[in-house]
Amino acid sequence: MKNKEKLGLVLLVVLLLIAIPVVLIGIYGGAAYKAPIKSSDIANIFHLSGPPNLPNSWPVSSIEKYDDGFMAPSVTIYYKNNVSLTLSRSEPIYPKMQKEQISIGDNSVSLYTNKEEQVYVVKHGGLFYAFKFQTPNKNEVEDFIKTLR
Repeated sequence: MKNKEKLGLVLLVVLLLIAIPVVLIGIYGGAAYKAPIKSSDIANIFHLSGPPNLPNSWPVSSIEKYDDGFMAPSVTIYYKNNVSLTLSRSEPIYPKMQKEQISIGDNSVSLYTNKEEQVYVVKHGGLFYAFKFQTPNKNEVEDFIKTLR
């Protein structure tokens, strides 16, 4: 086998190794990295000594962990009041939303907005809390953020 043929075969294999995961991610939209979890698993995912401060009075619909193996994992809690809370070690960014800094209680909060929803991002206990909600839930979310100290 000539060197050009070997090089061509190696390039083909490399391209396939790159293309297959890219296609799978495109098809499944990252769903392969999502898994349902229990609230008791959250502390272990973030290596916390105890559970994070969560809105205990809000009924939970579901909780899922996202871990692609490259970035730090995140956990999203979906509440029945149409609020989702994503916990992560790194600050989430919402590029298609406008950002401004506000204060809620004693907390500095990044407010991201667009026409449909709002996101409050606040750091507490080494985690970033990103609350995604629609306008009717604003007071409920702000009341909880005020408890984070």
